[in-house]
Amino acid sequence: MIFFGQGPVCLISSTKIVIILCLLVSCPSSSFKGLKWDTIIVGLVPSPVTLPCEDLSAVGTDRVKWLWKSSTRDSWSLVISARDEKIYTGGGGKVSLGFVHKEPLKSGNLSLVFNARFEDSGLYSCQVQSFESKAAQLKHLVLLVTLQVTSSPPNPIPIDSTLQLNATVSWPNVVAHTRWISPSGNALHVKNDLGITYYTRLTRISQQEAGHYVCQILLKTTATPLAFSHHISVSGTGVSPMRITYGDSQHHAVTAGSDVIIPCHTSGDLDYIFLYWEIPDSTAIELIFEVDLWRGTLNNSKGSNLRMAYADPTQSGNYSFLLTPALEDSGIYKCEVFTGNDVSTFNYRLTVVQVFARESQSGWKLDCLYKERLLVKSVGWMFQNYSLDVMSAGPGSLSTEILVGERPPSKWQGTYSCVVLLKNGKKYSANYTLQPVTAEMLSTVPISLGALGGLLLLGCVAMWITWRYGICFSSQRDSGKVTTVVATPGQGPDRPQEVSYTDIKVIGNGSFGVVYQARLVDSGEMVAIKKVLQDKRFKNRELQIMRKLDHCNIVRLRYFFYSSGEKKDEVYLNLVLDFVPETVYRVARHFIKAKTTIPVIYVKVYMYQLFRSLAYIHSQGVCHRDIKPQNLLVDPETAVLKLCDFGSAKQLVRGEPNVSYICSRYYRAPELIFGATDYTSNIDIWSAGCVLAELLLGQPIFPGDSGVDQLVEIIKVLGTPTREQIREMNPNYTEFKFPQIKAHPWTKVFKPRTPPEAIALCSRLLEYTPVTRLSPLEACAHSFFDDLREPMARLPNGRELPNLFNFSPVGEGSLAADSGSSPSNSASGPVANTS
Repeated sequence: MIFFGQGPVCLISSTKIVIILCLLVSCPSSSFKGLKWDTIIVGLVPSPVTLPCEDLSAVGTDRVKWLWKSSTRDSWSLVISARDEKIYTGGGGKVSLGFVHKEPLKSGNLSLVFNARFEDSGLYSCQVQSFESKAAQLKHLVLLVTLQVTSSPPNPIPIDSTLQLNATVSWPNVVAHTRWISPSGNALHVKNDLGITYYTRLTRISQQEAGHYVCQILLKTTATPLAFSHHISVSGTGVSPMRITYGDSQHHAVTAGSDVIIPCHTSGDLDYIFLYWEIPDSTAIELIFEVDLWRGTLNNSKGSNLRMAYADPTQSGNYSFLLTPALEDSGIYKCEVFTGNDVSTFNYRLTVVQVFARESQSGWKLDCLYKERLLVKSVGWMFQNYSLDVMSAGPGSLSTEILVGERPPSKWQGTYSCVVLLKNGKKYSANYTLQPVTAEMLSTVPISLGALGGLLLLGCVAMWITWRYGICFSSQRDSGKVTTVVATPGQGPDRPQEVSYTDIKVIGNGSFGVVYQARLVDSGEMVAIKKVLQDKRFKNRELQIMRKLDHCNIVRLRYFFYSSGEKKDEVYLNLVLDFVPETVYRVARHFIKAKTTIPVIYVKVYMYQLFRSLAYIHSQGVCHRDIKPQNLLVDPETAVLKLCDFGSAKQLVRGEPNVSYICSRYYRAPELIFGATDYTSNIDIWSAGCVLAELLLGQPIFPGDSGVDQLVEIIKVLGTPTREQIREMNPNYTEFKFPQIKAHPWTKVFKPRTPPEAIALCSRLLEYTPVTRLSPLEACAHSFFDDLREPMARLPNGRELPNLFNFSPVGEGSLAADSGSSPSNSASGPVANTS
């Protein structure tokens, strides 16, 4: 039963609501470690607690007294007594001590009340003494269990920091179990410290997680748990500092299909793990695995080939990952391990090697494919300890031809090894075994010969050989098939319609999915279809963002539709987009291979259109977060540029944290490297500055294998950031010390014939302090682009410049470029408040 009035109370203030719930359990006399009691009281510290003792037979007795024995003492001490309407208090220092009833000996209500402190726990004895008897009579024995609920850091909790909730129980041997429940109703993982404190932690807490956290305590003598509420508020103004430790990198190679351990965290406690994957031979990064020990969440976007290496890592403390990689799973696996406000990082660089055989006119052709080529020093084919002649169809591919003919099998059958030597000196072999097809093997084919038996047998033998030697035949193009789907237009009302396309071929693939090129049957226009696997656990921002964008320098979403996959419950989102044949990356590579520089007029035209697209999306509150040459589509003939791939884009909201490990390597703004989570769209400006510098230099300006490497490259050019610049990028790093390096003159960073206006523009884009970087429209107005405003300006191929100044109003205070065409360029430049 539960007492009200002077027993359990509810204290309400402007900052805290505490529900104090004391349990009164009437049960048979129980015994724990030799102690016996009639009633258990659990009281929250520091709050009023009532110890019950009611007995009408005590009315008219001479004296009542309460004695107390703590768990650390063997003797009893007097707490309070009443005799002849006089009240006497003993030792123990109880706060606000008194009887519930003013006249306990006349009412029979001998209950005791005081404000509980943690040290007040123990056994309390309610005794009465009559006039006739000298001996006191025991009426009630109460066990007081005190509970102290605390949190750190104190309210309000800084956003993105680590919250720890503690529930300390004075008498843990009477507790069956303790749980912490979040405001959303989810049970949190709980650990026990020294046997008396039950705690939970929430790393990177957000404002959405503010509210009442409930500590539930179940006693061994009851079936219903007690509930104690503790309010947590989260501040969006301050961000708790994170201490980052950068670990060493490991470089390994493995054969496709074999298991490999990624040793992310092998011992000790932790709170949170992020596992990122940097796609092989590129700089694209994505979060593939997320483990939150305390919230009890585990998100795996990679698929069944990646899993935890141990079934219950909480017991072993080993949070390694087990990967069964395909060739495409090469790359850099980056672990971020959060323990409190400490973050440790670890890079595991993996080259996956795949070997297979193909039949050739003279025998067999063995292929060795490998990804993450930056790790590889050399590759070769070996047979019986001899090196074989090799040929290459391109980067990451090495073949050798095995001549069979009339040669005896002993000369060519056996195990062939593709030997990969990494730059760190480690050597790996991927093996493939060739052996002749014998009569015994053919006899295992279960075919009976009939009139067409010979043909059937030949077909089966061919299929068997294909299986035996791993020969792979595939078609990348389906030029005759017409596919009709029910699709929704990218812009405008949701009115599904039939869309037919043909001439389908694969033009790109990656971790996100596959990109196809196709031709619309009705119009004959070429389109790109981006097919992405949908994860029900995550919201697809790309579709939402693309549906509201309409700009001539942004790839247009024509339609979208959903399709089923081969597995059950697999759903794919298909985005039908404008087809643009090339990227700035491939155009730049073309000039590099030709050992020449890209004409400056192209740099101007491409960059101007990029800044226009950024001005537009930033005016919509959208940050792209992955600006790089590979995401800038261009038509080589017309020089029209369109920004694509909004898979990482996000509508930034002030006060809401964002992931800092975003944006591709080489193009990451320094505030991201410093771990900022409250960044702005100025990270896109930094990335655009990196693209401009790369087009002028012919190579990335800030290359680096890790965040530390990249920061070193930035400091080499910009010099060591000042304390104020570090504070502007991320205030949590103000105490970090860096070696003092002077800035390198910008004129010495670039080649001698680089236009000074281009160098000046770069210096205004690549600023440490985000707010001092030029805005996209300020960049468009820079003198570097003055040539584009000349009426007679032309491309090197003699064509007119694309429409660069076709601005039209789209709303108060903003302008946007028409997505359609306009008759000609205007000589006037962009104006303020233009997007």
